[in-house]
Amino acid sequence: MSIIVNNELLKIAGLNLQNANLWELYEEKQSEIKYRVKSITLPFLSLETFTRKTGTKHYSDYTPEGEFDISVYELDNFSTYDYLKKWLDEVYDPDTKVFNAGVGVGIRNLILAFQVDDIYSVNAKMVHGERVYNKSFKFERTKIKKISPIDLNYEGTDPLILTATFIADKIIEIPTSSLSNKTSMSSILIP
Repeated sequence: MSIIVNNELLKIAGLNLQNANLWELYEEKQSEIKYRVKSITLPFLSLETFTRKTGTKHYSDYTPEGEFDISVYELDNFSTYDYLKKWLDEVYDPDTKVFNAGVGVGIRNLILAFQVDDIYSVNAKMVHGERVYNKSFKFERTKIKKISPIDLNYEGTDPLILTATFIADKIIEIPTSSLSNKTSMSSILIP
């Protein structure tokens, strides 16, 4: 009940709640496959503080954005695993135990875009046939670190989920007007 009341008050002010499930994650350049992203952890910069003898707190340092995980539903042709494994193999050859050198090897840019919507609508808002985003982040120079082990059992019928760990050099906010929806729509990672 309170979420409905709060949402009505926000509408009077011309605002809506941001739904946690209204986002898209995709590669900046065309992707080989379309993923089925279940979840992602969005890391942020954090500030360190210290306490002086007087009891006052002061900023002392910062911790940059760290690793983040992306959980993806696997398809029945295992194309998601193949894609992630290919990304890992671009960086490291397990047969020769050698890292592959070269500028830009194993590096990709990812975009996380939050869609504009209200709490009761099923479909994201569209303007001139394109989705409208209200906040977007670019994971610059993203590197894959690992594919997590998969727990298999015969007890459930849930879809297979792969989780991979990544790290980006920098996570920046993209101005909404500069996000190209037309190029991204063909490579969407569907939540």
